[in-house]
Order: sequence, then C-alpha cells, then structure tokens
Amino acid sequence: MLNDANHTTTSFHTEPRVRIIRLPAVLEMVGICRSSFYNKINEGVFPKPTKLGRVSGWIEGEITDCIYKQVNAQRNTESTK
Repeated sequence: MLNDANHTTTSFHTEPRVRIIRLPAVLEMVGICRSSFYNKINEGVFPKPTKLGRVSGWIEGEITDCIYKQVNAQRNTESTK
C-alpha cells in the first residue's frame, strides 16, 4: 500500500466481480427459448450482449437484475388485483 498526504493506493481490486456469461448460460437462467430471449432484448426487457472480440456475452448481474425486476413487476401486478 502506498500512502502520502493526499492519496492512498491499495494493491487489490475493490470493484465487484463481473462475470460474462454466454448465451446457453443466459437461456438456462431465464428459462425461455433463444428466439423469445432475443425478442425480449428487442423489447428492452433484457440488455443487449457485450462484444468481447468475436464473442458476445452478457454481464451475469445485469441478467439477474432483469429477472428480479420482472418477478417484482409480476408480483406487484398480482397484488393489486
């Protein structure tokens, strides 16, 4: 660790860990078919993939957040009936 009067630097990474997942893992998480998943991307329900060179993938946390948002929206709709 480097210390001076104005600045402290540590030698470890403090950002949350980000995991990029490929389409088969995403489809397993969301439980829908490929075409339905891409339709949901076009509707803005799920994020677009991130390009990693020739490969595309999704940030796992963003997919998880989308799933929770859909579940919460569904539950809120059901509770107001």
